[in-house]
Amino acid sequence: MNRRFFEVVLLIKRTCVATEEAIRGEFRLTQAEFTGLLAVGPTERVSGAEFSARMGLSPSRGSRVLSRLVKKGLLKSNPLPDNRRSVTISMTAKGARMRESLEQRMDLCGRSMIERLPARDQKKVEASFHLLEKVFETKP
Repeated sequence: MNRRFFEVVLLIKRTCVATEEAIRGEFRLTQAEFTGLLAVGPTERVSGAEFSARMGLSPSRGSRVLSRLVKKGLLKSNPLPDNRRSVTISMTAKGARMRESLEQRMDLCGRSMIERLPARDQKKVEASFHLLEKVFETKP
């Protein structure tokens, strides 16, 4: 049976969502916290507005997610000296370790899907996904 491209994407999505839910359960993170932790690189400093934008949230919703991640000791929020309402966000050592663990689990899931293919097809599929990534990262 040949499925539509969209249907194949849905199959992959179901697998990834199930994996994400398992990872979030293991690390006791809400979906927003999971997304927030992945929105900041281990050595990066981002503004509160950028943090919210990366998660696709309003600044007020992003601020609430940030507060929970700060409370859990995963991110730091430092007010800017010249504007107390603006903050710079960075990752704590604990947050960096957790993010690394999350990434390892996500990589394992991806590899387990790719490794089901014959070796000759694995690189082709990975290359195709990177092409799709470029298409969706490009802003019109």
